[in-house]
Amino acid sequence: MSIKRIIILGTTGSGKTTLAKKLSQALNIPHIELDAIHWQPNWEETEPLIFRSQLMQSLEQASWIIDGNYTTTAKELIWPKADLIIWLDYPLPVVLYRLLKRTVHNCRTQKELWPGCKESIKLQFMSKRSIFLWAFKSYGSRKRRYPALFAQLPQLQILRMRSPKQLQKSLSKITSD
Repeated sequence: MSIKRIIILGTTGSGKTTLAKKLSQALNIPHIELDAIHWQPNWEETEPLIFRSQLMQSLEQASWIIDGNYTTTAKELIWPKADLIIWLDYPLPVVLYRLLKRTVHNCRTQKELWPGCKESIKLQFMSKRSIFLWAFKSYGSRKRRYPALFAQLPQLQILRMRSPKQLQKSLSKITSD
């Protein structure tokens, strides 16, 4: 089976975008980052109809690697078109460590994640919109919901990666298919 459309799922901080970029280069397949479509300057959310329209336009490509969950707003558009889902289902301490490392780096360097969107200590550590609160809130629900959602589309190949080490062992197989 030729894999041309890949979805990468996982809790915030699990490494979805990093993996998507790596696979995009290795497989020479365009990368679509759902967060880049979703977030507007100053962390404003894109209007749902505009988000869906931009996403549908991106999905017209013959091949793609998409990273991001967005199961409420985008699952029905993306999942039926996919060949493979890679689920980064890492233990919560691994995710939180990676998230902390990434967030501190982004705050320190003032890296612009998307136009007009930079992380700040105040936003990420002292607000109701904290990425850490989101990670805690979404972690358990994804572990419970994803298997049932996957069962609805049995034609999808699912790779459930439970550790970064397991992913590294699987990467050569994914890139050589």
